[in-house]
Amino acid sequence: MNTKKKAYCHKCRQDTNQTLLFAETEYDTREVFFEKLQGESRWVVEQRLWNLSKCLGCEMLNLEIETIHIGNSNTSKKQMPGKSRRVVPSWIFSLERPYIELLAEVYTAFNNGSFRLALMGVRAIFDIFMQEKVGDIGGFKKKLLELKKLHLINSTQVDLLDAAIDAGSATAHRGYNPSEEVMHSVMDIVEHLLKSISLENKLIEITSSTPKRE
Repeated sequence: MNTKKKAYCHKCRQDTNQTLLFAETEYDTREVFFEKLQGESRWVVEQRLWNLSKCLGCEMLNLEIETIHIGNSNTSKKQMPGKSRRVVPSWIFSLERPYIELLAEVYTAFNNGSFRLALMGVRAIFDIFMQEKVGDIGGFKKKLLELKKLHLINSTQVDLLDAAIDAGSATAHRGYNPSEEVMHSVMDIVEHLLKSISLENKLIEITSSTPKRE
């Protein structure tokens, strides 16, 4: 099979020209279900179209599964790997393991649209960050003000962090569901704070590996 097609590439993050490597249609009898439409009863069968293709640019593989409900013409498509709402920055791998593990879960939840889970993970990241920088000196707001005194954050960031932490609490205790826009703002704050730690770690690594002058 050497058919060319246009499809989304998860690495290029856009539609690209791809070579179709595998295509198959599948009918799953277990997916037959009874549906009522406009007062009439009918049977609807699910048909799945599997397409595996290879990007002609980056040469990464992409799987597309299209589901068609025969009988009412409803269709849905699923990309694997899926489209990313937010790209994971490469510098996070310079952080300590607890940060990396939490961030991996946060980005996975974010890109799957599970914003509640992502925000609760962000709250845990804030807990670790503030504990490391100022210790257990009281409530969140007090810790934020101490971070400001240490010139780690400014007044605007204090307000943003306070709002983000409150949103994290609301998610856990009051069922708050943040929008994607809110989550992007929260992640901007997280990345801003943690990137400084990443740069510090990188500097230590470079300094320790540089031969000292005789």
